[in-house]
Parts: sequence; C-alpha cells; structure tokens
Amino acid sequence: MIDITATPSAISHFQKMLNTLQAKTGIRLSVKDSGCSGKKCVLDPIKQDIDIVKSDKAIQLTENLTLYVDAESLQYIQGTQIDYVIENLKGQIVFNNPKEKSHCGCGESFYV
Repeated sequence: MIDITATPSAISHFQKMLNTLQAKTGIRLSVKDSGCSGKKCVLDPIKQDIDIVKSDKAIQLTENLTLYVDAESLQYIQGTQIDYVIENLKGQIVFNNPKEKSHCGCGESFYV
C-alpha cells in the first residue's frame, strides 16, 4: 500500500501548475541524491502519457490529478504528506516525511 498524501493546498498548487504548463497528465515524485544531507524530493510535471514510467506507482489525488511516485523512491518517502505553504508572500512545497531523521539547514535535502 502506498501511503503518500497531499493537502488541499498542495493539490490546488499542482492543478494551477499543470494548467499553466498545459500539462494534463499529472505530477511525478521521485527522490534524487543531492545536497548536504543526501536525498532530495523532486516534482516533475508529466505532460504526456509517454512520460510515465511503467514502474511508477499511481496515486489518484483528485478526479483529474494523479501523482506518480517513482517505485525506487518509495522506501524513502512512504508516509509523506505533501503540503504547499505560503510564508511572507512566498509559496513553497513542503514534504512532511516521518522517515526523515535530519535535514540540511537550507531545507533542500534530507537523511533517512
């Protein structure tokens, strides 16, 4: 079972982003090696069905929005809640990951 969720604020942000990019398929979430702490969550819009990797796990967030999660990344982000937070007129995606043991000072990367 895949246990990754998105708040209504994150879903609204994703829908606006996809509309702006004229991408109708969804969002792909993966974890890449990066930063001071080792791992970084990466979100990419999926513009065409051919951009979906067969091993991706699909999570239907709304009737018109699907989150595709890289299968290899699941071990690092299982249980994560994706949120969109606005602070001081600046919006950003926040990953509330229960597996995170630490993160770098800039918030770019995490360690599990």
